[in-house]
Amino acid sequence: MDYKGAIPEYDVTRGMVTDGYSAHRWLKAYQNDFAARADWCVKAYDECNHQPVVDVETADFEAQAGTTVELKGKAYDPDGDQITSNWFVYGEASEYDGESAATMDVWEHDALETSFTIPADAKKGDVFNLVLEVTDDGEPALTRYAQVIVTVNKEAEPVEETSWQ
Repeated sequence: MDYKGAIPEYDVTRGMVTDGYSAHRWLKAYQNDFAARADWCVKAYDECNHQPVVDVETADFEAQAGTTVELKGKAYDPDGDQITSNWFVYGEASEYDGESAATMDVWEHDALETSFTIPADAKKGDVFNLVLEVTDDGEPALTRYAQVIVTVNKEAEPVEETSWQ
């Protein structure tokens, strides 16, 4: 996949990465993961937080442009913590030349089971990387991910125009 934006860099003067850098999306999750792993080294199992367990019903499939696909995730927390879910289109890992995949929405993004409509202008071979992100409310809050890869196998059927006279 070709990177279509500016090459991301770390700006030492501002102490941050430039726009377009996608790793910031994962920063809090991997810092909390590291903190939890440090706890595991010095505390008993029941004194520590553990990651939610996340899975999807179908990880990879093909669908026609313009169709709506069902996304089915499953998740639970081994410590009994409350969990929240969030589906999103991972634009940087998708291959689609239409509107920015990163701005596309998943219907009911905060539900484990939801839908996504493949854009009607998607071409055969385009790929959409959809991510299910699940975070618990433990200390530190831990996040796990599952992904669904949807490959467009057929372009949308042309719509016949009807003349009303």
